[in-house]
Amino acid sequence: MPAKVMSCAFSPDGKAFVVGLSNGDIIMYDTSTWIEVCIFQGHERAVTSVAFSPTGHQVLSAGWDKTLRLWNLETKRSQLVLEGHSDEVNSAAFSPSGQQIASGSDDNSVRLWNTQTNPPGFISINHSNKVFNIAYSPDGIHVASIDYDGVIRIFNTDTGSPQWVIENGSKGIACITYSPDGQCVVSGNHKGEVRFWTTMGGTLRSDWKGHAKLVSSVVFSSNGQWIASSSYDNTVKLWNAQTGAPVSTFSGHSDYVSTVAFSQGSSLLASGSGDKTVRIWKMGITEAVLDSSGTINPAYSIVYSPNGQHLLVGTQDGCLCQYDSATGVCDPVVLRGRSTVRCFAYSPDGLRFATGTYPSIAVKIRNTRTGDVDLVGPQKEPDNCCVLYLW
Repeated sequence: MPAKVMSCAFSPDGKAFVVGLSNGDIIMYDTSTWIEVCIFQGHERAVTSVAFSPTGHQVLSAGWDKTLRLWNLETKRSQLVLEGHSDEVNSAAFSPSGQQIASGSDDNSVRLWNTQTNPPGFISINHSNKVFNIAYSPDGIHVASIDYDGVIRIFNTDTGSPQWVIENGSKGIACITYSPDGQCVVSGNHKGEVRFWTTMGGTLRSDWKGHAKLVSSVVFSSNGQWIASSSYDNTVKLWNAQTGAPVSTFSGHSDYVSTVAFSQGSSLLASGSGDKTVRIWKMGITEAVLDSSGTINPAYSIVYSPNGQHLLVGTQDGCLCQYDSATGVCDPVVLRGRSTVRCFAYSPDGLRFATGTYPSIAVKIRNTRTGDVDLVGPQKEPDNCCVLYLW
């Protein structure tokens, strides 16, 4: 790939895979052939997060240009741009219903965007420091965020009111995710640790050590049996979610691994790296079954569409690329911007996706098929950001 891989995601049906790159591009692949389907370009800087909508018709992306973008997979065009954060967007995701986007930023805030209004309304939640990552609970009632101070906060998604605060006491938490049953949140930190916390009370349940450097991403398999973690030690690790026992270590990247994602059914694991490659790993096999070396720019985020037919990749130079997951062919529609796509996510029906970018701080919702921008969130002055999309 011509740029570093920042983020990745599988579509819900596992047929598509998207990658966000450090050049701002988002590339989608067909997972049956791993041929590039299309490239979405619109972000002006790195794409840090990508996500498919639950239906697989849209992709949400966010980036260092301080914006979020929603892409229509039918038109292959930007459908909506959400702007307003004053610094980089670090993470993005759809709510389970697809009716809301949550974004977290280096401007010390989390925003909950209502995509059902035009322009989108939002609730702003202040933090004491930069927000690195956010995640929705499986029922969509809560959203968890982590900041530079090492504090995990859980909010109500309807009101933005705080529910619980987990005083971790350790700075450098880089990522967070909910367990499928919503009873725990799992975090990864700069010490290479993966930690389990109860969502009720914030009790530390277990602490797994295995990575030599910062844990950049953690994700559960769809059945809740496994946890995958990526790290700046250039590896991906697979853990038994019940016991914490290490299962496998996937090695092969020559630079930090920034993102990891399970396919639907959890038979495949995708990783994106600063070495400008995406690698696909088959469960039970520690050698990559696919290596995308030299095909795309540095990716900041990757996500599968909900139906699995496409893979969306966001890059550092603001491009979004969409691939057919069956053939791996890139769609001819390429969306390019001047800001890095830090994060993105699909709507539940897959018809739209949202992106967050930097330094042009904007959240945009796009039509998945055409790529046209349907909605642009209010702009704000520069700062870093994560985005979580609730439709």
